[in-house]
Amino acid sequence: MATKVATRNLLLGGLAGFLAAPVALLIAYAVGIIAIAVSSRELLATLLSAATVLPLMLLFVLLLPTLVISVVTGLLVGLLSTHIGGWFKTVGCVLGLLVSETCLSVILPRIIVPQNNDFMTIVSNHFLSASYGVVIGFIVGWLQRRFSSTSARV
Repeated sequence: MATKVATRNLLLGGLAGFLAAPVALLIAYAVGIIAIAVSSRELLATLLSAATVLPLMLLFVLLLPTLVISVVTGLLVGLLSTHIGGWFKTVGCVLGLLVSETCLSVILPRIIVPQNNDFMTIVSNHFLSASYGVVIGFIVGWLQRRFSSTSARV
């Protein structure tokens, strides 16, 4: 019986991670538009970047790492869900931070070498990758909590 519960929680964690990835990318898109608007202070440049460069960079550079970060975080939260009680969001934030730092600041810069002031330099920044991981972990923890409470009622 314990194996059945652990497998169910693991699958729910993976689902939570899979659903958290598009939400995290939408949040990254919104934050990116705000950052471009603040730094450029021009409406046309912001709109042009928001319509062309930013979606392509998020798609080509961040889609796969975001999926990896969110699914791995979801699987870990699902695996630990029987031991963490109601601390889904907190544990999700910590695990998301660790997985994101590993993925974005350690592994990804070895694959795509950051140049001077390019998108990879921004993505591999430790503070930004940690913040991104915390957001992903929070979303995953929230979804896992919702899934666990919903499946407990059924």
